[in-house]
Amino acid sequence: MARKGRGAYLVYLARCAHCHSPRPATGSEHLRRRDMEFAGGRRFETKRYFDEIDDDPVRPPAEAARLDPPSFVTSPNITQDPSGIPYFDEAIFIQTIRTGRVAGRRPLTRAMLWFEFRKLTDDDLGAIFEFLRSVPPVRHRVNNADPPTYCPRCGRRHGLGELNSP
Repeated sequence: MARKGRGAYLVYLARCAHCHSPRPATGSEHLRRRDMEFAGGRRFETKRYFDEIDDDPVRPPAEAARLDPPSFVTSPNITQDPSGIPYFDEAIFIQTIRTGRVAGRRPLTRAMLWFEFRKLTDDDLGAIFEFLRSVPPVRHRVNNADPPTYCPRCGRRHGLGELNSP
């Protein structure tokens, strides 16, 4: 239990929930939907990696599509739901953070501060992983390889958005 508690401390200190949880339809960018914590859905410009897209309006899909910036990424679901990362084990998680590549293959975006988190010890990264395994799974399909479509679950636009239900 102590390891998972340390993992929770590190996760909330690093603000993982902020980036990996969608914003509510109204309110400040500092808020997150607690019912979808760690389910992904925040959008970031790829040219300015650390800037969340401010104008991510909840509008009819056709109107919102015209407002998409030319290049953005959406934070993925990191819960244990099949739409998240249930296939990760502790070794894959640590390898992903250390190398900046998911399972040694697909690169992580620089919006994910893996290059800072890789400085943590294996024990700290393992504690983070143990905590994330304990988070309730949330069904929310997010994929940056697919074109953005309106997601009725989070009310934003991202790849595979149309496959989610409210």
